[in-house]
Amino acid sequence: MNLEALIDKDVWSEDIDQSLDRFHQGHLIRNIPLFYAGSPTAPVTVSTKKVAEAARRVGGDVPDLQVISLPKTKRYPFAVITSATCDIAEAGTPRNPFIQVAPVFDIGPSIDNGAANMIRAGRYGDFVYLTKQPRPTGVWVVDLRVVFPVEKGALRDRKPLEGFATEADRIRFARRLGKRVMRPALADIVHTQIVAELDRWIKDDEREAAQGTPKVLRGGLARFADVKRVALRFQGDRLEPEWVQVVVFQDTPLSTPDKLHWRNWRSKTEKKLRKHGIRLQPVAFTSLAEMSVAEYEGLVEVVVSGLGRETYY
Repeated sequence: MNLEALIDKDVWSEDIDQSLDRFHQGHLIRNIPLFYAGSPTAPVTVSTKKVAEAARRVGGDVPDLQVISLPKTKRYPFAVITSATCDIAEAGTPRNPFIQVAPVFDIGPSIDNGAANMIRAGRYGDFVYLTKQPRPTGVWVVDLRVVFPVEKGALRDRKPLEGFATEADRIRFARRLGKRVMRPALADIVHTQIVAELDRWIKDDEREAAQGTPKVLRGGLARFADVKRVALRFQGDRLEPEWVQVVVFQDTPLSTPDKLHWRNWRSKTEKKLRKHGIRLQPVAFTSLAEMSVAEYEGLVEVVVSGLGRETYY
């Protein structure tokens, strides 16, 4: 069924239209319950399990699927709008009666200071730090693990709250949303032996540099500081690749010693991958200015937190 068939034009009033113009992606709204399609016959959450138990107590059939809303004691105080701004107040005749939102909560009580700092830096997978915190205390984050629909009429009697301090922050949030659903599926061995090992190698090397190890300081940290991003090039299916190549995008050209450092890492890693029937090609050094759009779109950008770059998922 087309969503437009759900719209009742007789009740979609002008004041609802006017209210939608006040909101944009990244705004917070209050008192939106989290609901989902639960599976009482095979529950994995406490709320769904209680539905199944209640049905059995009265001798009824346990439903295969049932819409479940969290009780008021467990509801999130805020939700953030994840819909694109142009999809909230649509131009012309409305075609979508819903916006998408994600829950917002204070993650502070469940993490240590190190994790909180990683979240603030945008380096903690599922959570996005709100640069304009809705309350004076806590570590308030968007939980990207779940997004659910809310009828647009719910915005009529609610006021938008800023969740991000600047337009640049809102753009980064939009990028995080897009990158999360765009992230490709890769072979497990690629994650463990290339992405994770690359991250560990960079962190270990920078830790040695911070401690003043002469060997590392002679080469300098330009091999990391001048790297704009890292991507992977694949031959064959990404879940069963024939070979993989690490592509290093430079801000400024790396020196020969710095490139050698990357090549040495590749040689060590390539030996491990050989056991799994995957070849690791020599590292490619390039820049965004040197590569065509078509070629770049064929790569898989990877998150390497050790580079200190912002993560997107």
